[in-house]
This record gives sequence, C-alpha cells and structure tokens, in this order.
Amino acid sequence: MVEDYRILDSAYKHGITEQEIHYVLSDQNPTRRSYIMHDDDDGNAQDMFVSHTGTRPWPIEVGVSYRPDENVVFHADKVTPAFEELYEAEP
Repeated sequence: MVEDYRILDSAYKHGITEQEIHYVLSDQNPTRRSYIMHDDDDGNAQDMFVSHTGTRPWPIEVGVSYRPDENVVFHADKVTPAFEELYEAEP
C-alpha cells in the first residue's frame, strides 16, 4: 500500500495521466501487483506496481521510491516485458 506520495515530473514523461497513476496505486484496484526493485542511488527502497487501468489496451507500470521524508512516483509507462511477464504469470 502506498500512501501520501508525490508524483515527480519524470512520471509524466511517457504520457501516463495522474488519474491512471492514482488508479494503479489504489488499494481498490483488484488487478494491481507490486514487485520489489533495486534500491535507488541513495539506497532508498523501490517498488514497481503494475495494473490494467481500463484506459489502455495494456497494463501500466508505476515506479515508487520510498525516501525517508516522502514517497515519490518517479516513473509511469506501458509495462515493460520483464514486468509484463511477471504480471501475466500471476492469477
């Protein structure tokens, strides 16, 4: 569960909307899956969330970094092959 996050400008680079990001991160989203990623350059934990949103024909991935003072969404895009494979393998 991700609460109280800030969306960085970099998350909008690929045309994913704020509403789509919020939906992917929502606890009310039954298709959401999360995957642990490598730590960022400052040693902060990161997760990638993947979900269908109903707004696109493919799942969206949203990257979140857990900084000491805030959680930030740094990435949002069409799901990449590595995360799509993980996502599609789950029920």
